[in-house]
Amino acid sequence: LRSVVFAGEAFPLGELRRLQEMLPGVRLVNGYGATESMAASFTDVPDPLPADQQALSIGHAHGGAEMTLVDTAGKVVTRPHVVAEIHLR
Repeated sequence: LRSVVFAGEAFPLGELRRLQEMLPGVRLVNGYGATESMAASFTDVPDPLPADQQALSIGHAHGGAEMTLVDTAGKVVTRPHVVAEIHLR
């Protein structure tokens, strides 16, 4: 086994750390995207996962896809740590 790709709901970090212990050296990849869309993003999970990490990044859009963060007023968000909606196409 060389890689595990997971997507859907947020992966519980405690279980993810356990998976890293059970599968040393295996690449873990977090995927994000709508089932009905070809647009998606992927990112490698840091190994080991930092002890203070509270959430996983969804990474960057793959080639041919666009990802934008939009606030409740419909304005594009460019600053980190701002609550926003993801528009992925």
